[in-house]
Amino acid sequence: MPIFLDGVLYDESYALIDSIMKSLDLLMEIVTFQDGILAETITVSGEKRLDMIVELMDSQFDAIEKSSCLILQQAYIDVLVCNRTLFTEHCLGAVSRIDIVLARASDQIQYASYDMLRRVVFPWTRNECRMIAVKGVLQHACCEFYQLSSEMKYKRADQLLRSLMLNGDSHSIALDQYRIRRVSELVCHDHALSPEQRSYLAQKVLESVKVTTLATCISRCEFYSLYLIVLSDDIAPVTQIAAHDILQRKWQAKTVPMATRDKIGYYLVFFELLDLFYVEGGKKKHALENMLSKIEHDLDGSDVQGSDDLRVVYALMQIRLEFFYYNVLDGAEKIDVCEKLLKKLSIQTHNASEAIVRCLLKMRLVVYMDMLVARWSNELPQRSSGFVLGLFTQSEPSRERAPEYQHAVESIWRSASSRDDLQLLFNKMQNGYFSDKSSLFS
Repeated sequence: MPIFLDGVLYDESYALIDSIMKSLDLLMEIVTFQDGILAETITVSGEKRLDMIVELMDSQFDAIEKSSCLILQQAYIDVLVCNRTLFTEHCLGAVSRIDIVLARASDQIQYASYDMLRRVVFPWTRNECRMIAVKGVLQHACCEFYQLSSEMKYKRADQLLRSLMLNGDSHSIALDQYRIRRVSELVCHDHALSPEQRSYLAQKVLESVKVTTLATCISRCEFYSLYLIVLSDDIAPVTQIAAHDILQRKWQAKTVPMATRDKIGYYLVFFELLDLFYVEGGKKKHALENMLSKIEHDLDGSDVQGSDDLRVVYALMQIRLEFFYYNVLDGAEKIDVCEKLLKKLSIQTHNASEAIVRCLLKMRLVVYMDMLVARWSNELPQRSSGFVLGLFTQSEPSRERAPEYQHAVESIWRSASSRDDLQLLFNKMQNGYFSDKSSLFS
């Protein structure tokens, strides 16, 4: 019968305790400190046998300590969903076994030979404190939350939140979410914690919920939702970093690496959503630079099937970054930069996907609109209004290009128009269709 949610944490914790019990069985033989008995376990003779006994003993101490550390991180009785009694019995059984091993070692030391005393017993006594520490871990793991002191409650709740798996696997995410709910419930119903401790844990719970939400988006490849959350103003840097780490682990997984076409889909979503939020320019530049570095990494090891599309996306990202850097210019300088960027946007896309071509055309529209605004702000008088695809309405020319300019840019990126419609609009812009209009803002 599973102890933890879906049986996963139960299996892991039970295996850890079982590993400790097996190591204790081996140590039980070693602490006889009798060469004749140990000869049945280690058949070689002489000094080499004593060396192998010490090596075996040290390896078992290390194994027990590692298992106890994992129990300390994950296997607390508070995250059990059923059969807590069984978990407690296993923990206390291991504690009892440690007591037996320690007691037997104490009794058998007097019968050890001089060589055994010098080569084996002394190393044993130096490591007894590690056994006592493991005993404390097991006792603590099966101790209910309400039985702890306020300081220990605080430490356990903090440890449970720190030990979340936080990866892109949907099953692990479900376990993390269950653990967060349990911690929230325990803290909410406990009044022994100080206001400062409760405030800290509440903040940790909130951050953990946000990270698991991002991880859920990543596990389902819901990149629209992921980017919406990452760009929102209330996301703390630590949450953004955690989401970035989760995504990196998913993309670079050695077992089932994320397909290049899925990554391209994410990059294009990023490309279209970047201007749909009121994010200051510095953050946009940083996000683009970070994304470019990820695409460079993908290009170094991408499969042949997706490499051409990936190179086009990379070129678009570079042009977008250059556009942001030169966006502070105006007048003739702005016109010159826009003309150069439009030449760069003449990328051959005969075999590119529909999504890539649409991003390319939208970028052309944004750059060309910027160039027209720069021209009109210097040369042209007030013009009449026009409307195409909901992008253009009557307004006064604006050198600041905000908020009307921002709205026009958002309209372009938000548009669900086909590539043919976008190309038609761009052709009209090029042919002077809007040369007598007052503004491109909407």
